[in-house]
Amino acid sequence: MFLLNCTHKLATLERLLVKNFPESLKVYGTLFHINRGNPFNLELLVDSWPDFQTVITRPPRQERNDDMDHYTNSYYMFTKDVEGLRKILNTTDVVDWNQKLQIQGLQHNLDEVIKSTAAIKKLRVDTAIRLLYVKEESLRRCHLSGHHAASEKKAPSLIVLKIGKR
Repeated sequence: MFLLNCTHKLATLERLLVKNFPESLKVYGTLFHINRGNPFNLELLVDSWPDFQTVITRPPRQERNDDMDHYTNSYYMFTKDVEGLRKILNTTDVVDWNQKLQIQGLQHNLDEVIKSTAAIKKLRVDTAIRLLYVKEESLRRCHLSGHHAASEKKAPSLIVLKIGKR
């Protein structure tokens, strides 16, 4: 995984993530803010470019200093390759597993990957699953802008995984 910080590539990624709505919505929202001044000082990582499979947003290391702050210790993930994400989480330091953190995503298989990685690392995971409500008008707007996939997909559940030491 490498840090993507070129403004042209970030703008391109924003356009590409829309094609994967609603599953990419959490990462897209973070990228939206990064592309408009990055008020939350976040980093965006991709596994490859331009043919990415996995995108992870996270706070920079110097911002991750308070275990009780779930806002600054939040990671957002989107992947087209679940097994690739599993490998990334198990073999890289993209996620700082030594602190309490929160991982959010909108893909039904994301929680299984995170839970299995946390189990290997002997970490406790609390899961909250929420239904994503999308107004039909929003789906129509995506459809009219040429992103047909969103109107054909069932709205996923928001998965929030809070992770900490056992």
